Amino acid sequence: MSKNYKEIIYLNSSELNSALSQLNQGLIESLVETNTNSKNTSSEAGKTTNASGGIANFLHGGVAVSDKDSEELGSLFGEEKNIVLNDFKLISLLQDSEPKSLAEAKESDFVLTNGKFNISDFNFSETVLSNPNSSTLNPKFKNFMKDVDAWGKDVERDFKQINHFIQYANSLTQGNVILSMDQVFSFLNKDNFRINSGELQALAYTHRSLNVFGVVEAVMQENADEVSDEISEMFDDEENDALSGMGKIIPKLTEFTFLATGVIQQNDKFIRPIALFFD
Repeated sequence: MSKNYKEIIYLNSSELNSALSQLNQGLIESLVETNTNSKNTSSEAGKTTNASGGIANFLHGGVAVSDKDSEELGSLFGEEKNIVLNDFKLISLLQDSEPKSLAEAKESDFVLTNGKFNISDFNFSETVLSNPNSSTLNPKFKNFMKDVDAWGKDVERDFKQINHFIQYANSLTQGNVILSMDQVFSFLNKDNFRINSGELQALAYTHRSLNVFGVVEAVMQENADEVSDEISEMFDDEENDALSGMGKIIPKLTEFTFLATGVIQQNDKFIRPIALFFD
């Protein structure tokens, strides 16, 4: 594969456009497309036209196409145009932002790093393991495990614990996917992925290193014990109304949960990704 090719699996176009517009004092938002019906012999809907210009003519090698075909082709080209343009913007931003290495990057810096990774989609996992009508295990999952003689009291106990954690973690992440790798932790909006949930699960089998490009939002400077003490102090401080710290309780619970379970480590950097890609 070409060394210049990037297999982009995640792209936050809003952050991409914002960063480019600020760095370049403006941003070209679209490509110019020639009108597909610039030399029509007839403009009546459904009639055959001699679309001698534009993408429709190019794709059909100059043969006549109907207005309906031209409209559909124009729509298709519009979708592809956005993908092409966004990919071009990403290459431009990677050059213009001059991202730092993970070791050098501080809060608010652009960063580019790569390594082995783990992606956790708690929403997908809950769908597979949990009973949609209760907090118990999915009966379809239990029946399958029994059919292959892989079920027992110990296995059921372990999966119940896993299921409870997944349900709780899903409530904390609000449907976001979690990316964790050495010294990196990220929340990923599923709407920004270019692959679906099933394809996302297949990434667990890859041995490639993932490139993460984004902005360092924070550094996890505390360990689980320190965060636990902070949570306790929110309620034990007689001089401070506990309700005044309500905005910090859930973020601290989230931090404590992932520190305590080893999903993140002390000194990990929380990165808001603009793009994830394989070389």
